[in-house]
Amino acid sequence: LVVFENHRGATVTAIPLAQIVDIISTRTFLEVLAISEATPFHTKSSLQKAHKLNEELRSTKDPRRSSELNRQFHVVLYEPCPNIFLKQEIDMLWDKVWSTQQRSVFARSPERVSGAADEHDDILSALASGSVVDVRRTALEHREHTLKSWKAHLDPTRTAESASGL
Repeated sequence: LVVFENHRGATVTAIPLAQIVDIISTRTFLEVLAISEATPFHTKSSLQKAHKLNEELRSTKDPRRSSELNRQFHVVLYEPCPNIFLKQEIDMLWDKVWSTQQRSVFARSPERVSGAADEHDDILSALASGSVVDVRRTALEHREHTLKSWKAHLDPTRTAESASGL
């Protein structure tokens, strides 16, 4: 984020964590749509690839590697979606967070890796069943758990100010 100030010029600033959470909230909602639209286009091969990534995610202990695997997993889930614009927007939102946020949710809450991997298994089971309703439900549940983990790291006084419009 670049800020221009009189007599100081342009300075690069970090995006506040509350705004990062808003970006993640938007991205994950779009992902639910993309994964739902991708459901009929998944193959045994794409689901195996996702399963392999999820197993590696489950076993890694490095938060940075966990984040990379998590992103790769999510990309595999929405990759078959025929809506190219939707996928580009999701990728742009991933990139926006990755370029500004040094610590992932897995670095902030290491226990989240296990929960995310379990939720990924639920999404994969739903995809294997071919039920768009189940895919949407499991993806929304994953989204809610992800947002809850991120929101736990927000400063409660700052979120109260944001909510009140201050």
